[in-house]
Amino acid sequence: MMAAIIQRAVERGEIDPGRLSPRIASLPLDLARHDLIMNRAPVPDKTLTGIVDRLFLPLVLAGRPRRT
Repeated sequence: MMAAIIQRAVERGEIDPGRLSPRIASLPLDLARHDLIMNRAPVPDKTLTGIVDRLFLPLVLAGRPRRT
């Protein structure tokens, strides 16, 4: 499912496929799973939004210079 979401974002030009690695692509689900296991409760929407907006997107957004 995550692969399909990422592929659609690449097709729309929102994500730079050159910035994706397997580890970065799995990051949102890995972090959500970690939160779920550690807290033994559903992951709050605020946490999911933070994972995507503050961690994942800055790593993959198209048109952004790469950090070295």
